[in-house]
Amino acid sequence: MVAFLTPLANDGIGYNFGFVFAGCNIAIAIIVWFFLYETVGLSLENVDQMYSQPELKPWTSHKWVPAGYITRKQRDPVTFGDEITRVGSDEFRNGKPTQQTVEKRFNREGGDSSPESTTPVGNAV
Repeated sequence: MVAFLTPLANDGIGYNFGFVFAGCNIAIAIIVWFFLYETVGLSLENVDQMYSQPELKPWTSHKWVPAGYITRKQRDPVTFGDEITRVGSDEFRNGKPTQQTVEKRFNREGGDSSPESTTPVGNAV
């Protein structure tokens, strides 16, 4: 649509078409700010919760945190029962499993992590 109308508008009003374009961009930015909710990092269930709260306004939606969450990205381990991810656990550090945890789970599942049990791949000498 823009590609079709730009040459026609440019022929008709010349360089003033830039002002029309800037005005449309400003109008769209205002509409987005006042009518669209910020949903980055939220699941569909949390977006549904957010839209069902009539007191929440679109311009303050970026501060909204779902129930059971500390921030939009960090779940509350007490609410969800995540024993393994609690602060101070030696199973996880910075949200990633430690090497001991990986080895423990691998051995529990019947795998053997010793170097002798690995088979060579390709043309290894």
